Amino acid sequence: MKVPSFTKEQHIASLRAKVPLNTGLSLESVIRQLIEAGFSLPCNGDQVSLFIYEKAENGLKISTLRNYCAMIIKWHQMSGYDEIVVDIASKVPPMIKGLRQTRIEEGRRESRESATPLLLEDAIKIDAYLVNKLSNATGNLLAMASQDLALFRLLWWSGCRESEITSLNRWQVTFCEEPRGIELSWSKTKTDQEGTGSSRFIPALPNADPFGAMFDWIDLYWPKNAGDSPDMTPIFLRQKRNGDWREKHMHPNSIPTWLRRITKLAGVPYADKLSGHSCRHGLATMMSNTVNLREVMDYFKWKRLETALGYLTNKGVSQNVIHALSSASCSYDSIVKPLAISK
Repeated sequence: MKVPSFTKEQHIASLRAKVPLNTGLSLESVIRQLIEAGFSLPCNGDQVSLFIYEKAENGLKISTLRNYCAMIIKWHQMSGYDEIVVDIASKVPPMIKGLRQTRIEEGRRESRESATPLLLEDAIKIDAYLVNKLSNATGNLLAMASQDLALFRLLWWSGCRESEITSLNRWQVTFCEEPRGIELSWSKTKTDQEGTGSSRFIPALPNADPFGAMFDWIDLYWPKNAGDSPDMTPIFLRQKRNGDWREKHMHPNSIPTWLRRITKLAGVPYADKLSGHSCRHGLATMMSNTVNLREVMDYFKWKRLETALGYLTNKGVSQNVIHALSSASCSYDSIVKPLAISK
């Protein structure tokens, strides 16, 4: 089969319009490295195996090698080289599996770093700081403070990924009365690449209530000049230095910096160690102490663990989960009142 020749610029340009931004960046990086290593596209399975092996010799993690393989396969799929995709898929993953086994036998098992969890008592301190900031804000700062409070409460109590929260448009947020809470829906998520649709219900809580914060943000401060498609307006928006809103989603990569900033201002000592995943990790840690693990997995939409618990089929949010969240939010007064007295 005669294949066309490409320049490096053509390879990279072919990625841009076909995939989401983050996938495109990863794809571009891998393709650049492949070409700079002396390989030309399309590559067969043996060539990709050699490229991956060279990367393994440079000390890259197994998870990174798998990502490299996936990106190369994706490029060939996008370019219509189905036979080459089959060749790569039959040769490279088994080779990576063999590299992993060799590393284990040599005592080089890779440990997976987890996010530093944000503790419940510190989450409540941050919430109290944001409430105080909102009560003292004026002008454009009032809207910014309202968004900060709604964003933090939703990020903490929902257990959602930062990419899921920042991607929300107005049509994806529904305020429910029976039971009282917020229902978030997505047409596609990280764990739902087929686009079958998923949703999550976050119950209203006695204190630090995400329902109230979200309702106030959208009803009082959220920009109403959304043009012809208000339902498609992002819920959490970027803001200019002068306080004006930009009708663009907050970028998920901005969440860690934002979280560390408000955490420092709230006086949490380990703020620099936090990431965008810290709220999700912290809530899961807190809930696992009082709620059945399967119910926690269902709330977080986890289909499996590394220990292979299997898939879950429970629907909705169990009363145990709602009780655990409500009990946690009731800790608000016992932590905030001493803070106010000390000040």
